[in-house]
Amino acid sequence: ASLQQLGEDQQSQTEINGRRYGVFERRYLLIPEQSGAMELPAAQFRGGAQTSNANSFFSRVQSVSAVGRSYQLEVRPQPAGAPQPWLAARQLGLVRGELPDTPRAGEPILIEYTLTADGALASQLPDLELPPITGAQVFPEPAQRQDGVVAGAPVAVLKRRFAIVPAQAGQLDLPVLRVRYWNTATDRADVAEVAGATLDIGAGSAAPINPVPMLSPAPASDASAPVTPTAISAADEALRAELTRWRWLSLLLGCGLLASLLWGWRRQAAVLAPPT
Repeated sequence: ASLQQLGEDQQSQTEINGRRYGVFERRYLLIPEQSGAMELPAAQFRGGAQTSNANSFFSRVQSVSAVGRSYQLEVRPQPAGAPQPWLAARQLGLVRGELPDTPRAGEPILIEYTLTADGALASQLPDLELPPITGAQVFPEPAQRQDGVVAGAPVAVLKRRFAIVPAQAGQLDLPVLRVRYWNTATDRADVAEVAGATLDIGAGSAAPINPVPMLSPAPASDASAPVTPTAISAADEALRAELTRWRWLSLLLGCGLLASLLWGWRRQAAVLAPPT
């Protein structure tokens, strides 16, 4: 079995035989991993109690300890014909969020389902899945899981949203969603479900796609006809002229840089030369 702390420690006070005691309460969640006999070991406590002597000004710390009792548990196997995957809870609730008023074709419809389990952990809850919907595409989002404690018992919540995109206008039928589990309160198989629904999908408002005009092919040229300059040849000539200017400018800048380096080298040599 696995054993984990559930919630935060609780502190209170109580009176036993005319003496006041401080109470520290810690809850654990025990999850058996197999059927059969199981021994729950005794809980142990070790700490320090502050005591004072009426004849002494100072107080001292005295070691204290306490040992509880052990328990023998009999873990029952899963019942025959129990829903699979195995999920045991005192109660399971499944709800669907609000549906849109004016859905349209081609526009995503966001629908959220919430599964609440009383007496289970979020890691034990199965992922919510929608079956294929005729006339629409379904895009599920990652599920969100959360654990909590209510009245000293674990409560798990799972939420998942689905983006449903209708392909055309008309009626769209949302399927029934069911989650089967074993009800530990009634000790029998049970199911939590959300009824189906029908949406009236309106026409989409997508703008029409304008076709791109095709360029008419150029007429075949006659080999015997003289070649006349075109706009493309003029652009090529302008590009060649611009490249030529940049080449000359780069050459002038390179010569200037080389002359500057040569002048600096000669000046440094003149400075470092010994006097005659």
